[in-house]
Amino acid sequence: MRTAPTAWDSIAPAVSFTLAIDVAGFHQIVPLGARILDLGCGYGRVMKQLVEQGYSNVIGYDTSSAMIGRGRTEHPDLDLNAYSGPAVAEQNCSFDAIVCCALLTSLPVATERETVILEMARVLRPGGAVHVSEFMTDPRRCYRPGGTFVSTLGIEMKHYEIAELTQMLASFACDSVRQVDANSLSGASAPAIHFFGRKPSSTPNTQNGGNGNRP
Repeated sequence: MRTAPTAWDSIAPAVSFTLAIDVAGFHQIVPLGARILDLGCGYGRVMKQLVEQGYSNVIGYDTSSAMIGRGRTEHPDLDLNAYSGPAVAEQNCSFDAIVCCALLTSLPVATERETVILEMARVLRPGGAVHVSEFMTDPRRCYRPGGTFVSTLGIEMKHYEIAELTQMLASFACDSVRQVDANSLSGASAPAIHFFGRKPSSTPNTQNGGNGNRP
């Protein structure tokens, strides 16, 4: 699939993402045979990490075709897919777990975040796990209203308070959420948030009236 050019395409060849997921925590709640979606997978950094941990059914989607192209070159063994949004080419309730690492950080527009979260709820099976890792607001940084800023990459991004992120993900039952230490894209220390949740057994917007089944 070809996607429209994004701001990330121009920096795809050189950028090195730094935010980590909680691999140990993920491993405790997601079995190795689970079908896992990495939404906003970039060039496959987190996917590669999960595969190295023994997960054999990991699928990644990203709206930057350049990121996907880089990933296919660096990690030809990974299942990396470009899509134009808002929906990925997957059936309702077809994943056992979803991981998102700095995806919401890269979405400064509220409606875009809402669309992504709805899509996560659509493709995750009832009882399935979601792990979200995002950067937290840092008192040392100057923000625009709403917690947005222009990164060193020249791209507008957003950081979150724990309560804000938890509320945003309210469609998933929260198992745990905590602040962790991380490194920013510039290499400086930065606070981050690790969220683990589950899709309830019944989610109205993914049944009978959501986006519908997709091939």
